[in-house]
Amino acid sequence: MPTSLGKLEEGTSEMLSKISARLRKREGFTLIELLVVVAIIGLLATLAMPRVFESINKAKRAQGDADLHTISTAIEQLYMQSTNNKYPVTSTVAPVVTAANIRDMIVGTNLLKAHARNLTNPMSKGYIYVTDANADWYVVVDPADATSLTLTCNSKTETLTPTAAFQVVLTSGATPITAADVKATGCTVTNSTGQKFSAITS
Repeated sequence: MPTSLGKLEEGTSEMLSKISARLRKREGFTLIELLVVVAIIGLLATLAMPRVFESINKAKRAQGDADLHTISTAIEQLYMQSTNNKYPVTSTVAPVVTAANIRDMIVGTNLLKAHARNLTNPMSKGYIYVTDANADWYVVVDPADATSLTLTCNSKTETLTPTAAFQVVLTSGATPITAADVKATGCTVTNSTGQKFSAITS
């Protein structure tokens, strides 16, 4: 009987050893398996990230479009409140009016949501308000994340240089953009590659 029991214990021990060995083999991945997994994750990330960033940028552009409409409504409200039927315009003669003053006037209409009250877009660029000394028209532009843009109205152009702050740009040059140009064909805003950017005209 002891001999039989000894054989049983020996067989059990041998079986447990085999099971333990198999479990140890399953404790982790081999180097090749890890490399394959890392390669697959890297490939998926490469394919997915551009779409993720594109979705984020689309959402920011959509927010910018919404802000433009609100800013335009505020500017129209200021026009209605003016005593000379003019849109807001900067002036270097008394009473001096700066871009900051116009920003405060727009914000003072209480139409803008909290995130847009500094008149910057979700990409941390200032919205651009374009007009001329007559102040009988305007274009308000969302530059997105661009560094240089071209405003075109009836074949006449104005170069815009977005910054981190709200800007007021008075058209200049030998043939500046006028209200007639804006009404004739509307306006487009593009970058150097021809990509169009959001803008609202009076």
